Parts: sequence; C-alpha cells; structure tokens
Amino acid sequence: FISAALQSISRPRPILNTQTLNAHTQTKTETKMPPPGGGTKKKKKGRAPKHQNSFAFRHNPKSKKTDKILSSPNVGVCRRCYDKIEWRKKYRKYKPRTQPGKCNQCFQKNILTAYHTICTNCAGSDKAIAAMEAKRKNSSSSTTKSTKEESEPVGDDAEASSNDPIENNEAGATESSVVNTTTNAAATTKSTSSSSSSKRRIRVCAICTHEPAMSKYANASAEDIDLVEQLHEWEDVLDSGNDKTDGHKLTLREIKAVERKVEKLQMELKQRQKDRKDAAAAAKE
Repeated sequence: FISAALQSISRPRPILNTQTLNAHTQTKTETKMPPPGGGTKKKKKGRAPKHQNSFAFRHNPKSKKTDKILSSPNVGVCRRCYDKIEWRKKYRKYKPRTQPGKCNQCFQKNILTAYHTICTNCAGSDKAIAAMEAKRKNSSSSTTKSTKEESEPVGDDAEASSNDPIENNEAGATESSVVNTTTNAAATTKSTSSSSSSKRRIRVCAICTHEPAMSKYANASAEDIDLVEQLHEWEDVLDSGNDKTDGHKLTLREIKAVERKVEKLQMELKQRQKDRKDAAAAAKE
C-alpha cells in the first residue's frame, strides 16, 4: 500500500498542449453564448400551485356583512384606486371602518369611508389641488429628464450630432412641441381649477391624492347623459349653496328640496341600469 502511494505521488502529471487548452476554452464559451435572436431567456419565478382552483371565490349569500360591503359606495377616487377597491370587494378583502378616521389635511375625524386618507371637503380644496398639480409636474419633469439623458449621445457621437444641422432642427422642433403641450396642459388645469360654480370642480382622489378623482357617474352609458348632466347641475348647486337662477343663498327648505331631486334622479339612473342589465340577461337566455 505504501509503495503504491509513493508511486502515485512520484508519477508526473500530464502537460496539456496549447491546442487542447484553446479547444477547452472554446467549448466553454460556446456553451455560455446566448441564443441568437434576443438575449437570454428569463426563468419563471416560483412554480405553479400544487392544488389549482377549480372555481373562483364565492361570497356567502346569507351574510349581512357581505351585503353591506358590496353596497358601500366607491366614489371620490381615481381609476386605479377604484379598481383596487372593487377587487377587495370581489374577493372579500374589504374591511369597513368601525370608527371615523382622521383626515391628513384638516386633521379632523370626519372620514367615514374605508381606505380614504382625506375627507370630502379637503378633496375639493385649493390646497389639495395645488399639491396634486405640483406632484404631477415633478413626475413629468423627472420622466422628461430621464428620456433626455437616454437620448443624449456620448463622446464622438455627441460631436457628430452637434455638427449635423438636420438633427438639430428636429430636436428644436420636438422641444418646442413639448413646451407647447406642457403650457397647454397647464392652461387647461388652471382654467378648470378656476372655473365658476356652474361647472364641475376638480376633486383629488381621496386615497392616493396624486390623481384627479373620477365622477360618480363615470361608468354611466351614453344613453344616460341627460340624467348625468342634470345630476351635475343640482350637485353643483348643493356644493355652492347658491341658487342657479338668481344666485341667492339657499335656505334650509330649498337645500332639502334639491337633495330630494338628486336622490330621485339617482334612483332613476339606477333603475335604467337595472332594466338594461335585465334585458341583456333575457336576450342571452
């Protein structure tokens, strides 16, 4: 055993030629090269679930809490937050408030809707609208800066592009068009924010406060435009507190009468939508 070990130690190791080494490295590089046509393939993260769902989530049909959650209004929010709340309602992730929440602007405990961060009064205030516009301007300016940095050439390419008059003219035209669009957008936002009480006033999303809120009747069809316009007019009267004919301040009796008109129009709109759904279901059957 000792002699065999000594022989293995004293045995000289084989010397590899340069050709064999080159061939070995070439095979390694060939295996590591990405496939032709578009880079490496991305591996899927995770794996498929072991037990697949055979049907979607179903609500408890006899639950009073579920009925309360599904009937809770989803208004005063932007499209993205609206979709989030609807998803929570659909899959029973919605948690209604048990106590009023504190507003992040006026710091009063007057938020009654779940997931809202500001109250309805602050959502239509000038302070919230100005903060929303400032956030949107900052985000747009950051995106324009990033696109400019990506499009700017480096080194010899930059000198060549600076000497090319055609590209300079095109760049100037695009910059002027961007400036014109930004000024037009700013003008439209100012005009809408400074509109009179007869027009619809901008409201901030009560959840994210980064985007303008949708109208209550954004999902209404084209057949219900007449009702939506009437609802907008009477809701503007309630918001302003002045009569739309002569502009006098509304009394308590007149405010109650306007509220009854709004409720009546809302019930009519809901009835129209329900009749339309029933007709579509009957046509499918």
